[in-house]
Amino acid sequence: MLQDKFEAEIPTERYYKEHCSGFTYHKRFLGIKGRYVNELEKRILINLIGDVKGKKILDVGCGTGRFTNILTRMGAKVTAIDPSPEMISYAKRQFKECRFEIGDIKNMRFPDDSFDVVVAMRVLIHFHDKKKALEEMVRVVKPGRMVVFDCANALRFDLPAKLIKRFLGIADVCTDFTFPHKIKQRHHHRKLKIRTIIGVKMLPPLSFLVRFLGQNRMILLELLLGKTPLKYLGSRCYILATKRGKVK
Repeated sequence: MLQDKFEAEIPTERYYKEHCSGFTYHKRFLGIKGRYVNELEKRILINLIGDVKGKKILDVGCGTGRFTNILTRMGAKVTAIDPSPEMISYAKRQFKECRFEIGDIKNMRFPDDSFDVVVAMRVLIHFHDKKKALEEMVRVVKPGRMVVFDCANALRFDLPAKLIKRFLGIADVCTDFTFPHKIKQRHHHRKLKIRTIIGVKMLPPLSFLVRFLGQNRMILLELLLGKTPLKYLGSRCYILATKRGKVK
């Protein structure tokens, strides 16, 4: 079935050998489309978690520190981890005031109930079996506090291109795609309650529209449409969940 093939994980070693040099990954967010996606995702994250001043935040799979930097500038106490030494090295050079360390989402060193917010942007898309990653994220966040992550939507406008890549065995940044009706099922954890889903990046051709409408208007339009049923036609869904239990 199409659904089974689309939700099957494929190896991404080649992709990361080509894109984990730090700058190689970072420059993906330097062009018109890249700058737009970068600003859009930062805006989504801020809208989801609100005021972070003084809060302890864990940025899992931080990459080159895009989100770590903005959260630190907003007054949060951020710890950022990534399994790639090259990514961490680049992030440390770029954002000297931020705290980065090498770490694995499936085996984190932090005690239970350590953070007010756990952020994992562009992370769970790499795992078909998300159970261990979710288990660790839930373990380290405090009861009643937030966990933010995203998933790649299978019902996306670039579906044909993604299917061709799968057929040809071409490594891609996303290894796992989720159909909308399975988002809650595939990100289920007994201690986690999904509160909000926002779907964005649904309007091709993106670069043309950003030039035509302007970046801020385009972001506002996407955020507006992303809260309607049209969110399930976007390329990504961003999810806010909370850990069950009383806030400490």
